[in-house]
Amino acid sequence: MMKNEQTKQISTFPKAEWKIWLWGIILFLFTFIVIKTVSKFNTNEEVTETVAKFNEVDVLPSFPGGERAFGNYLQRNIHVSKKANGRVIAAFVVSKNGSIKDVKILRGLNAEADQEVIRVLEQSPNWNPGRQKGKAVNVAYTMPVNFTR
Repeated sequence: MMKNEQTKQISTFPKAEWKIWLWGIILFLFTFIVIKTVSKFNTNEEVTETVAKFNEVDVLPSFPGGERAFGNYLQRNIHVSKKANGRVIAAFVVSKNGSIKDVKILRGLNAEADQEVIRVLEQSPNWNPGRQKGKAVNVAYTMPVNFTR
């Protein structure tokens, strides 16, 4: 086939077919982009709520009865062997409704003490929630739990 014949074949290709072909590519690319974008979002996951930092709230969360009552609660409910001696540092969130959630150990002592701190914090009675601009907010809280013999 000669060059003139190739040019003739291309130029005789109907313009309407090129438009359909072009719109097909555009539609395919648009669909692909939309599917990729939507697939990044998992609709089964909860929407992550904002957690205020301890120093960003107007009113700090508090255990009913205050710090002394919380210390008594920990002493009555944490049960570990006598060999535990040291400090566990725990982080958790006091939620808008006062419940404790997302308990994590930042610095542990041993597996038994760490698990016991998590258990007791998760079972804690509801706290008075922190407040920011008059509204209850989730507040990140970090605290040490000391074990002495």
